[in-house]
Amino acid sequence: VQEARIFDLTDALAQRNRKQALNILHDLLADGEPPLKLISTITSQVRSLLLVKELAQKGMRGPQIASTLGIAPFIADKSLRQVGNFSVPQLENAYRQLLTTDAALKRSRLTPEMALDLLVVNFGL
Repeated sequence: VQEARIFDLTDALAQRNRKQALNILHDLLADGEPPLKLISTITSQVRSLLLVKELAQKGMRGPQIASTLGIAPFIADKSLRQVGNFSVPQLENAYRQLLTTDAALKRSRLTPEMALDLLVVNFGL
């Protein structure tokens, strides 16, 4: 169930629904989900979106992208819909924000909730 909620969080981020993302994030943190696990899962999702976006820009369609990346076709199709919300620079910026947030959490510069809130609010800007 928690794993599904984490993917709900990444979906909300990909749909640029900050309010929903913040609500899910706070629920996950309140339920004891480790912040670094959240960052890791979101980072993996953004990396996948970047790859899908780049392959789509090369003219590949869902089935080809799924085969190339070794992902399920429905995930490729869902990712194709989501990448329309972002430019490559926005996804690259989101990826850099994730790496910065990960480093801040590991260095204890911010509370986990504050670091993740900032990530969600600034995601893909």
